[in-house]
Amino acid sequence: ILMMRKETPDIVKNYVEKINIAGNHLLELVNTILDFAKLEAGKIEMKPQRVNIKEILQEVYSIILPLVQQKGLTFEYPKESSFTIYADPKLIKEVFLNLLSNAVKFTPSGGKVWIDINFSKEENAYVFSVCDTGIGIKREDIPKIFSPFTQLENPMQKSTKGTGLGLAITKRIVELHKGKIWVQSEYGKGTCFFFSIPVTKEIEYFEVVISQSGFAKNILILEDYSFDIQLF
Repeated sequence: ILMMRKETPDIVKNYVEKINIAGNHLLELVNTILDFAKLEAGKIEMKPQRVNIKEILQEVYSIILPLVQQKGLTFEYPKESSFTIYADPKLIKEVFLNLLSNAVKFTPSGGKVWIDINFSKEENAYVFSVCDTGIGIKREDIPKIFSPFTQLENPMQKSTKGTGLGLAITKRIVELHKGKIWVQSEYGKGTCFFFSIPVTKEIEYFEVVISQSGFAKNILILEDYSFDIQLF
């Protein structure tokens, strides 16, 4: 309110802006700790549904883009990928945003951040990767990164203080979706986080589109698996 009031002196606005930034940072820390507490207590509210990954990625892109532009990074993601997963859209967006915010945070200006998607036939799951050309993670530190309240020593640490809960929360969310998360990194060259979302029975069905014109019926069947189907 003070920032919006025209009669607020500029010197006061300068201090108010700092208070606002500090307040938002504190709110973010508190919300992160509350999210972790809910996950640990099994109280997180999960609402899985059929969602198109294209819509998820578009929303994530719009949120992360200002941070990418602010640091002068290149950001790429598979804009044409369009398929259905069975997941909680809010929680899956949180996974992407946690991983992407870390990638942006630890990638110097002029670097690159990107998302890739593959399908694992062995695990019957979609595998998403969030990669960067950032500072990387030392091999001996990789086993520690998903532990709560853990922050690794790195050259950018002074400007990237947080709770150390982001990756722990991300891991819990992925596991709630019966998936797995892992990381590959080369110190000084970059990092890739991978997480899988299994294909569930809820999306292993034919998608049938029926259009009726007079007495004629046209049926379009899109399928990747073998199922018996009865038409009534």
